[in-house]
Amino acid sequence: MTLQLPLDLSLSQGRYFKNYFAGKNDPLVQQLTQAIAQGSEQFVYLCGNPGVGKTHLLLAACHYMGQLARPVSFICLQQHKEYGPAILEDMQAVDLLCIDNVHAVAGDDRWERALFNLYNVLRDSGVPLIVSAKFVPNASAFNLQDLVSRFNWGLTIKLQELADEDKIKAMQLRADDKGIELSVEVAQYMFKRCPRDMHALFELLDRLDYQSLASQRKLTVPFVKSVIEGDAAV
Repeated sequence: MTLQLPLDLSLSQGRYFKNYFAGKNDPLVQQLTQAIAQGSEQFVYLCGNPGVGKTHLLLAACHYMGQLARPVSFICLQQHKEYGPAILEDMQAVDLLCIDNVHAVAGDDRWERALFNLYNVLRDSGVPLIVSAKFVPNASAFNLQDLVSRFNWGLTIKLQELADEDKIKAMQLRADDKGIELSVEVAQYMFKRCPRDMHALFELLDRLDYQSLASQRKLTVPFVKSVIEGDAAV
């Protein structure tokens, strides 16, 4: 997916810095926000396990720049088979480029060479770039070592998984952002009956939000139980 400005801010899908629950990652997120606001780092490499919020932060960066009416582009390489490496060309016109899931093209020579060339072009044109990946650059599966060296340019931020109690707080923050009340009791019930990664927890919260609106019911333990058991029966 590519987003070009003037950016419809709704395209950031509600992902802002203010509704990202950082927990123990707060100092790292502060580094990222300062780098974007002050332009102090041209290249930022954001890494961590699935569910730590890398995509959220990239979209939050796009939203921040969008509010300033600055042109941005967002590309998710998880869907790289839907388009070719040519999508990385002509990015000098944007004020921020965000590339999500660069690890998805590791081992593909064409994509690796295109990313290497992109770094060189952006360095010369001064365009800031934020990429996200599962692993730190030196632990990645990329064959092109010159590309790995480019990943090591600038600021590397490794996000840690939230502690269990912080995951519940993150769920409550997401629920509050949706305008629904999520008690600690209900959040703990969800937490015990759902995989503990944030993707799964947020997906369950989205389903509960939809079902509660459809049935005009609050999020209670019996209601959540009925939704979860209904999903299991499908």
